[in-house]
Amino acid sequence: MIEIITESLPRLELYKKLQSDKSLQIALLNIFTDIVEFCAVTYKYFKRGTLVRIGKLILTPLKTEFDNMCKRLRWHTKNVDDTAVAIELLRAADFRAKMQAQNAENMRSRCDTWLNPANMLGVHQARSRMRVAGTCEWLLSSQAYDSWLRTESCLAEDRLLSILGKGGCGKSILSSYIVENTQEWHGITIYFSFSGADAPRQTLRSLVRSLVSQLVHKPEYMGGYELVHELTMQEGYSTYDLWTLLHKILGLGTAPLFLVVDGVDECSEPAEQLVEHVMNILNVIQSCKIVLLGRAHVSELRSHSSNIIEMDSTVIKSDLQSFITTQLRSNTRLYSLGIQDSISQTLLERSDGMFLWVKLMIDDLSRASSVSEVTQKLECLPRGLHAAYHQIIQHLVHTLDDVEIKLAQNILSFVAAAGRTLEVEELHCLQALSSRASAGDYSPGSIRNHIYIDPAEKFSRVCGGLLHILDGKVTLVHVTAKEFLQRPVNKLETESHPQALLFRVDLIRSHALFTTACLDFLLLDGAGISQTDTPQSPMTKNMQLFFKYAAKFFVHHIKNSGPISERRLARIRQLINSGGMVSLYEHYFVLILEDGYYEDLEDEFSSFFQWAETQNLELGPQKSFFTVAHEECVQRFGAEDWRTKELVSLLTGESPPTEHPQVDPADKVGSKQAAERVSALMNLLKENQQMQIVTKIDLLLNMRSLIRIKALTDPLEALFLLIMRQAHRLPAVFLMLVGSFYLDFKKPRQALAAFEAALENVEHLDTALKFEILDIIGKIYTYNLIDYTKAEAAYRKSASGRREILGSNHEKTLHSLNCLANALYEQKDYAAAVEIWVEVYEKRMASQLSATSSKTSPREFRFDQSQFYDKFRQLRLMREELLGKESFGLVGVSGSLACALHAQGYFGFAKILWTYDVEAWKRLRGEDHADTLVIMKNLGNVMATLDPLEAENIYRQVYTSQKNTLGEDHPQTLQSLFHIADTQYRQKNYFAAEKSFRAVIRINEEVQGDRYTGPLDPVESLACTLFFLNRFEETEVLDRQLLAKRQREFGAKDPKTLHILVHLGQTLRARGNYEMALKLGREALQDQEHVLGREHPDTLESMYQVAYSYLMLDQEEEAKQVCFNAIERQVRILGTENVVTRGTILLLATIYTQKRPYW
Repeated sequence: MIEIITESLPRLELYKKLQSDKSLQIALLNIFTDIVEFCAVTYKYFKRGTLVRIGKLILTPLKTEFDNMCKRLRWHTKNVDDTAVAIELLRAADFRAKMQAQNAENMRSRCDTWLNPANMLGVHQARSRMRVAGTCEWLLSSQAYDSWLRTESCLAEDRLLSILGKGGCGKSILSSYIVENTQEWHGITIYFSFSGADAPRQTLRSLVRSLVSQLVHKPEYMGGYELVHELTMQEGYSTYDLWTLLHKILGLGTAPLFLVVDGVDECSEPAEQLVEHVMNILNVIQSCKIVLLGRAHVSELRSHSSNIIEMDSTVIKSDLQSFITTQLRSNTRLYSLGIQDSISQTLLERSDGMFLWVKLMIDDLSRASSVSEVTQKLECLPRGLHAAYHQIIQHLVHTLDDVEIKLAQNILSFVAAAGRTLEVEELHCLQALSSRASAGDYSPGSIRNHIYIDPAEKFSRVCGGLLHILDGKVTLVHVTAKEFLQRPVNKLETESHPQALLFRVDLIRSHALFTTACLDFLLLDGAGISQTDTPQSPMTKNMQLFFKYAAKFFVHHIKNSGPISERRLARIRQLINSGGMVSLYEHYFVLILEDGYYEDLEDEFSSFFQWAETQNLELGPQKSFFTVAHEECVQRFGAEDWRTKELVSLLTGESPPTEHPQVDPADKVGSKQAAERVSALMNLLKENQQMQIVTKIDLLLNMRSLIRIKALTDPLEALFLLIMRQAHRLPAVFLMLVGSFYLDFKKPRQALAAFEAALENVEHLDTALKFEILDIIGKIYTYNLIDYTKAEAAYRKSASGRREILGSNHEKTLHSLNCLANALYEQKDYAAAVEIWVEVYEKRMASQLSATSSKTSPREFRFDQSQFYDKFRQLRLMREELLGKESFGLVGVSGSLACALHAQGYFGFAKILWTYDVEAWKRLRGEDHADTLVIMKNLGNVMATLDPLEAENIYRQVYTSQKNTLGEDHPQTLQSLFHIADTQYRQKNYFAAEKSFRAVIRINEEVQGDRYTGPLDPVESLACTLFFLNRFEETEVLDRQLLAKRQREFGAKDPKTLHILVHLGQTLRARGNYEMALKLGREALQDQEHVLGREHPDTLESMYQVAYSYLMLDQEEEAKQVCFNAIERQVRILGTENVVTRGTILLLATIYTQKRPYW
């Protein structure tokens, strides 16, 4: 026996490690059973007398008696070994799959960090939302498009489609439609859109970066991560290297590939270079097809393509008609005049195929006050976009005063010459600095005099239809507007419309404005920039954001601002000799680490130093900070040290030395280089003397190198502890960088420690940076550590500080208050959350009202429960004045307030808010957008309580939209179908509810089997429906299936399992099996009291069910006792109007009246 076991079980240590596996436990149990049986037979054998044993041996030899047992044992021991090996292989496979997924995610993160691609998904989604339903479908009937789509030709010209049209004719919207259409051909589609209004989307380099990023995220091209990683390890690479990389990655796939490139005329580089790269791709990759969209003047698109589509007014006439109709319907002012047909016909005839022109004209017509005035405007509509822009400027000239015209000049100049798309707060800061410079007032705190109450509204009003503000981003309405503003001056225009030239943008003057603003910012109040923290100033609320822009693009604007005046040269000298330039240099490295904007910044700084030499900025014997830093690096590390040469390469633009530490070719993740950098950082941090500027630079150089490697090695844990010990002498921005670094690696606790250390360093200051850190800490507690109490404390401190420094109406203050209310809501402190959200809601409405009308905002008073109805009536009146004009911020807080009101039982108030929000989201996002459908679903939830029939209609709208956009089997679509069934159930329309529940179950089983991801189980709901249809046998079958499933998934004591157990007892009682119903009810009640507590609503409902079963068994005394015990708790916990409480009281009354219940 022992020999059999030891021979057949060679991996005892492995079995020990795997003993928790159920399959192995069963296999080992079989061996245990065999051994027990063997022992029993042996005992029985030796218990016999001698004569009996001799007799048995004669009749049945010993081998025969024990042979079968030994064979079975040998088979079971082999089965254990095979089972263990199989389990180990399965675990190894699971581990390998998890590691591969984790490695893929890490590679994706590294790739995005290094490539820093433009957000093409966001661009595509925004354009998809803008498309009017039914438009662009003319393309499907185009012979050129169909030929391009279906061709299998090897010729590059046949696989290139060129779509040409004038500016504003809808090419960008069409490009998004092509992306959606080509995705239906079971291929891979990648997309890029050049933009003349967004600098990071104007070069071939940005195009190839985006294409590489999109490709490697596709499963078929995941091998491209290694190719990207190889290129990142090179110290220098060109745009040509990126194109070579793209070709290598394209060679990895074989599936059909569609590439859509929009706005080729807005590329800052020659179109022939773009077309050359496109043709190279088509010649090499036979499975690739490319479509290029641009304006008609790009001749290269015609000469290289066999398939050309001209987007003239005839082709897109039906689309224009749909667009005009939609725009007029959404314009309540024009729609109310009742002359839509006349307006529509005139605009269609004169639009010349330009959607943008139509929009500008409708905006202009909206300013009319009567039918007569609209008619007059229609008779003299301008021809073409440039004429439309000219009309807008003429209107501004006649309606703005001199101060506002000056403001409009600056705003348009800033937006046209910006290095990237500006945010409203950055533009606000720029304008305030420029205004202060014009006034010549540099006294401390003078910047406060140039701040606007509502900058976005102000900028939009003074610039008319030339400016577009969306999601806090400011751009010109179209690239043609930029071309119009930068047009050459002609004599005729100078003589006929001299005032219109006031709005012309001179790029040299624009860059000069930027340069002056950046200089004034860096030398703000003569104090420069703190070397440990970001700048402090009276306008800190907006300047934190602007500092990033100034650090990146200050040099760019200097280079392009033309001849430098002596006054500006003096300011630059002052900056170089102040702490401002030191801090700019430090923050420059931080910015490199944050967003990978590396090569372009290097070029800018190199050009700046070359320019500085020509301007004699060294001031004789006084050396610049950079020279001093270089000399200290040489003295400290040596001239040949990699850190010294890295600094030199940055200052001179030369390539780094070959002896710079390289990555071990065998080490794919760069752990060797990472360990070297970690060691260097630790040595720096171990020094005890006051940290010098050069030490800070060395820290940043090492951290930069480490993050570029993206290898989180074991020494980093020791590094983190060392950083925390030295945190008191590190810059706050460096500690924030450390926190972001650890957040990227999903280590929130280390990140939290770094941010808290940064907070401690600025605790004594009332700067925007301090409150920003508090918000980040609150965010970590909310989303990473799920500790809402600590999140509340951080948000409360941030909100309090911002209220004191920025004022209670500032958007940053309202943001912190909104986060605070959310933390309270998650803690189920609904009353406090409502109080805060009411305040935020009121202030945002007041801000919008002041921006859209001359009415004064209503007086403020503190939220009080007794005044709530009057308060809400006041808020409702304010909201009604804003209908059709709500901003994203307003509807966001409105939805949060509605959720809190719904949780407190204010269903009517929640319904009003969500009704307003549905219309607002439809206007802001579109009827089929996911955000709109969420708000509609919320409205359905509250209507389910107030009016189930109306709720069903709302859910049907959501279901139809989701079915068309997401598909019938998408989890969100199934959830909406479930809500429809639930509202039918609430209306007691049980036959319809049964049909809907069964549809949910059927579709879900086809996709996920018996697992359902929603909050409620449709099988359980179907069982309840069948119960009320008196189909108790079917109900019992479903209940038992659910009970077995939940016992298997959650355990016998789980509340979900116990809930089904109670319902099964109720079903059995309905079938007349009272004894079993009582047994199950008592078991469930006992477990619920132990697991949930004696006062939980589920426990109180089970008491009613048990009492009911006692009564049906004529055990009235027991039924009375349970009823008396239940009613006291039910009244206190559930209330007298609750259906369970009333049912128990009625049950008790039935006992005393000696009548059996009829329900």
